[in-house]
Amino acid sequence: MTATILIIDDNEIDRHLYQRAFRDFATYYKLVMAPSAQAGLDLLAGANPDLILLDYYLPDVDGLSLMKRLLEISGGSIPVVVLIGANSTAVAVEAMKQGADDYLVKDTLGRYLIMLPGVVGRVMTTHTKSEQAKRLQQHTEALLHRNLALMKSSTDGIHIMDAEGNLLEANDAFYRMLGYAQDAAPSLNVADWNTQWSRDELREIFRSRIGKSAMFETRHRRQDGTEIDVEVSTAGVEIAGENLFFAASRDITARKRAETVLRQHKLVIETSIDGFWSTDLNGYLQEANAAYAQMSGYTVDELVNMHISQLEANEQPAVVQAHIARVIAQGYDRFETRHRCKDGHEIDIEISTTCMAEPQRLFVFCRDITERKRAEVEMQHNQNLLNAAQRLAKLGSWELDLPSGRVHWSDEMFRIFELDPARFTPTYESFLDRVHPQDRDRVNRAFTLSLQEKLPYDVEHRLLFSDGRIKWVREHCSTTFSVSGKPLRSSGMSQDITEHKLAEQKLLLENEAEHRRAEMLARQFGQLLQNSFNEIYLFDAATLRFLQASEGATKNLGYSVEELEQLTPQELNPSHTRERLESLVAPLRNGERQSLLFETELHRKDGTTYPIEVRLQLMQADSAVFLAVAQDITERKQVETQRRELTAYLQAVREEEKASFAREIHDELGSTLTALKLDASWLAQMLPAGTEMQSVRECAKSMISLLDGAVLATRRIISSLRPAILDDIGLLAAMKWQARQFQQRTGIECRILCNCSEARDCEEILDSTISINLFRIFQESLSNVARHSGATRVDIEFSSHTGEVALSIKDNGRGLPEGHVLAPTSFGLRGMRERVTQLGGKIKFEYSPGFGVVVKLPLQAERKERTLA
Repeated sequence: MTATILIIDDNEIDRHLYQRAFRDFATYYKLVMAPSAQAGLDLLAGANPDLILLDYYLPDVDGLSLMKRLLEISGGSIPVVVLIGANSTAVAVEAMKQGADDYLVKDTLGRYLIMLPGVVGRVMTTHTKSEQAKRLQQHTEALLHRNLALMKSSTDGIHIMDAEGNLLEANDAFYRMLGYAQDAAPSLNVADWNTQWSRDELREIFRSRIGKSAMFETRHRRQDGTEIDVEVSTAGVEIAGENLFFAASRDITARKRAETVLRQHKLVIETSIDGFWSTDLNGYLQEANAAYAQMSGYTVDELVNMHISQLEANEQPAVVQAHIARVIAQGYDRFETRHRCKDGHEIDIEISTTCMAEPQRLFVFCRDITERKRAEVEMQHNQNLLNAAQRLAKLGSWELDLPSGRVHWSDEMFRIFELDPARFTPTYESFLDRVHPQDRDRVNRAFTLSLQEKLPYDVEHRLLFSDGRIKWVREHCSTTFSVSGKPLRSSGMSQDITEHKLAEQKLLLENEAEHRRAEMLARQFGQLLQNSFNEIYLFDAATLRFLQASEGATKNLGYSVEELEQLTPQELNPSHTRERLESLVAPLRNGERQSLLFETELHRKDGTTYPIEVRLQLMQADSAVFLAVAQDITERKQVETQRRELTAYLQAVREEEKASFAREIHDELGSTLTALKLDASWLAQMLPAGTEMQSVRECAKSMISLLDGAVLATRRIISSLRPAILDDIGLLAAMKWQARQFQQRTGIECRILCNCSEARDCEEILDSTISINLFRIFQESLSNVARHSGATRVDIEFSSHTGEVALSIKDNGRGLPEGHVLAPTSFGLRGMRERVTQLGGKIKFEYSPGFGVVVKLPLQAERKERTLA
């Protein structure tokens, strides 16, 4: 807390020095400056200072008179520190006599400024203590007079003692409490009735509590020797130079006894892991323990005065009130319900409540049974899952108590044996009665032998039903034995394996049929498979597993016929997933196509691959079979690769020739045309004015105009052969230039979008070969748009990603018809595809109506210069 200091000093320099002196104590002191005595008097009421720092020598008033005036106004409640000059000791003494709290000498070295904060703090502390002592004394005297007036009528034992603890005066209640007569007062001392402290301790306590009040509990001894618990309130005061102690004592023996019982009960409640709360008869909570507060998420204070219906999640308020009435009527109830916690989630609780007529309360203990309920639900859920799993697996469980012969079957056991649990009581004998007669002895021997050898057994056997039906079951059993070796309990599992047995039989029949079909195919195609130069494969239309393969196929692949019979086409080409294979052969399955011709590649046994051309057809015989005739096209692929490389080389040579022609035309023809234009211009200027030379001048102007046209035509030819902007600035700039030319020529709006932050970012990732090919593809695409699309806008996107660049040209024209195939004369589109293939990239033509033609070119970009030679 900040204290306010009123400083009255007419010297501005001194006021500045005071501020510096208190600079480090700004947190504790606030300085209010008054440059004159009148200003100080004016500020006294408004500033409400905690201390006044007064310069004794003021020009407008005598310092001593001002100090008296300040003390009169404040009633002496504000301490005053006087600042005097050197050799003014008499002044300081007089100031202290008139009420100043302290003084400081304003020495020329300024030491008083260093001492000033400390003196101010000490004076304020001393003054505060003095004021407190004064107020305490006044309060004590008032309290003494009041107590003297009340002690006669008080029901508490009021008594007055001196500093030694001798009883000076007491009321009737005090004597009755201790069992003394009033005439015994002069001879009694506090040590006679107090049992908690010795006489010396009491004397020291009395000495330490002069001027203080206290309340405490102790024990008193009655005259008959019995002890009682008392609550004592004391005040030590000094009256007329004598220390007196006023005390009021109250017998709290019964209360202490009740408090002890209450504490014990409260301790039990507070330490209980169960929740506890009590309500009035209307259902409003009066108290609750920490366990229920933690359980519900509310604090204890929040729970008090809440109604039960605010916590109840199952019962509506009207039902809650009816339930309370029922508890009041019968005195006790125990039930389960749900409570809603503070955060909204609900918990299951078990309630035990008792109604007490006095003090008309309902006392409730509750236990959170959410986990128990969840466990019960989980247990039931697990049982349901077990039952469901047993139904799905057709797996029943059973247990045989050997000493009593009692048998327990799971629900699935009854389903397997087709018996009603309500009507059939299982026994070991009734179980054997339902085993097939031919298997009965074998099952019984297996069980008997397992008991003798103390080993589990596993046996398969049949069940015979009354209608002649047969089921196959597999039975597994293990037995628990006592320490002495006596069998106690056999536990087993019985599984219905009828479908498995039928499937085994069916598989045997299918294997036999498959073997016969393979022999038939071998007879039908044996000569063809042996003599063909191509690779011929027969594989099952359902399983896609190879049935036969030609000798050429086995030699080229490196697999034997037996090894191939364990494989499918997918395993010879992992890129052909089952879904992709099914999509490929779907036209053959639904009859849309009689045969398919496509290219793919096969993986040899040694890991090498080779390309093939496959003709595939579906043959419907006794069962559907695919016939695949494959031709190794490795040499053809090599020729195609060489052709592409040659084409790339020719294109590179052609581009270089175009560039060379463009440079020669620019250097030779361009310079010649420029010289001719200069000569023609000079000639036109040199001809004299006059009608006789008018025709010559017109001829010269015509020559200049023709030369201008020739220069422009030369520039167009050079740009068509090789745009200089492509070599000078880069691909993006060349594309923008070409787009502007195209838009001016056709009126079709062209918009170019590039995702690079700067144009050079795109240029740095492209070499000259990629740049010129992308530019030629861009030119050809714009040409196609102008000729065929009927578009009004073309959007070009050029983007660069990690290791890849892409060019997309999209127009809003009519597009190409669905199912359109490139014609042999579509040299432009074929040329674009060939360029991209040479660069190792991909091109895609999309024929979406309304979007025109979209060309996408994801290419692997390289910084190094590429060559197509």
